[in-house]
Amino acid sequence: MQEGNKEEIFETINSYSIKGAMSPEDATWQELGKLNQLLPNFEIKGFRWVRDQQPKGLEIWCESDSIGTLALRWIPSEIDTNKVENLFILPDDMEWMGKKY
Repeated sequence: MQEGNKEEIFETINSYSIKGAMSPEDATWQELGKLNQLLPNFEIKGFRWVRDQQPKGLEIWCESDSIGTLALRWIPSEIDTNKVENLFILPDDMEWMGKKY
């Protein structure tokens, strides 16, 4: 994410995903690439394992002192729990992909 290159972001995440789970055409990769510009002083603030909600997964909370907070929830594959099947972006008090939260 440091370089903001959507292709590199996709390739990195895709390499840890089950085959075919991630699409290179998803607009999420471009938006993740913009984070280092949109969120000055972007920091990881914590993480949690979400077991009591759907979808279950590992959630990493990131925060910026000027924009708000954002969580990335990595959803493990049911076929191979060592791989990711999906990625949820959970914005809080900020704009993400043209929508305000």
